[in-house]
Amino acid sequence: MNIEQRIYAVGKRLVALGYYPFQVKNIIQDVIGNIQLEDTSPVQRIQVINALENYEKLGNEFLLCYSK
Repeated sequence: MNIEQRIYAVGKRLVALGYYPFQVKNIIQDVIGNIQLEDTSPVQRIQVINALENYEKLGNEFLLCYSK
């Protein structure tokens, strides 16, 4: 799986957790600024994946704590 596919997959999982698509886009924009994802370096794309995965972890922890 390449970097773009990983970003897409994590984004889909975030939406499944209850995040809105615009929130996922905002997370990405917070990491890379006002440039398009296609114009980023591999290092910036890895930073995007790390940020998205951190939000995924938070979303999973929230579900575990409040879905009892």
